[in-house]
Amino acid sequence: MDDIRSAYDERENKMTKLVRRMEWWTSLDVLASDELDKVGQTDWAKERIFQLLNLLYQRAVRQEALTIIAANYHSSDELSGYLKSRIEDNRFARQWIFDSPQRRRWT
Repeated sequence: MDDIRSAYDERENKMTKLVRRMEWWTSLDVLASDELDKVGQTDWAKERIFQLLNLLYQRAVRQEALTIIAANYHSSDELSGYLKSRIEDNRFARQWIFDSPQRRRWT
């Protein structure tokens, strides 16, 4: 998301660079996103996430791409409607819920 956001933050040709970056990210055969739940929840960020995941969803349905999403959700019920419906569509996603104790060591 930071890469996509930085394209918009540049002073000139904001939309052109933004569109190119979105096209690049959605053209990947495999995209892995870690901590999706940690992305800023501004309206702008939500719209970019929707666009990104919607395009990846369309490619996955056509068996053209694979998207891996890691997040700290306990179930898909915590997701917004559009994302929940796509995650529950087995053509786009498989859910694995790891409900185990924290393994990080705090010193």
